[in-house]
Amino acid sequence: MSSLFSAEARTQIVDAVREAESLTAAEFVVVLRREADPHWGAAALTGFVTSAATLMVLLFAETEFATHFIPLDLAIAFVAGVVLFRLVPFAPRFLLFPSRRRSAAERAAKAAFYDLGISKTRDRTGVLLYLAMAERVAVILEDVGLDTKRTGPAWASAVAIAEVGVDTNDSASVAKAVIEMGKSLSTLYPRKDDDENELPDEMVA
Repeated sequence: MSSLFSAEARTQIVDAVREAESLTAAEFVVVLRREADPHWGAAALTGFVTSAATLMVLLFAETEFATHFIPLDLAIAFVAGVVLFRLVPFAPRFLLFPSRRRSAAERAAKAAFYDLGISKTRDRTGVLLYLAMAERVAVILEDVGLDTKRTGPAWASAVAIAEVGVDTNDSASVAKAVIEMGKSLSTLYPRKDDDENELPDEMVA
């Protein structure tokens, strides 16, 4: 298993994109992000919980504490909670509801789809695979020139492989997912002789 952030992963995914694009007119872009959103609201809530826990200790512990330092102690506890949430990579995964994590990743994916010009291919056949590592969510967006529902279970299977890849930080699974997406689209949207490579093959990180 190779981490998605390694040099080996970049090579694997570039090769997978090129293999997939040799099968179909679709063009694939893989975007890797450490987080889709900073989740400051959840960070603030974590800070509140740590400060509340600190207050309980100060009020009920057998040791006596100087009361005039309590506001400072609570402020420090709040900041510590916020910093802890921001520094621990898996915090969003365990402290946010799955729907919250997915909605954050979907918003970020839509922004990336626009920013990277994926909708500007000649036949509107761009596909974005957006990987949000802190949220452990994979989002796949395809342009209007593709109808993935017509591919049957093959596309859904490829999407499931991508989700496993981001959940386990496994580049081989992500690379396999890209190739399977290319295969699933190859019958309905075969590569044409005049197709040009309009989008980057390299993983965007």
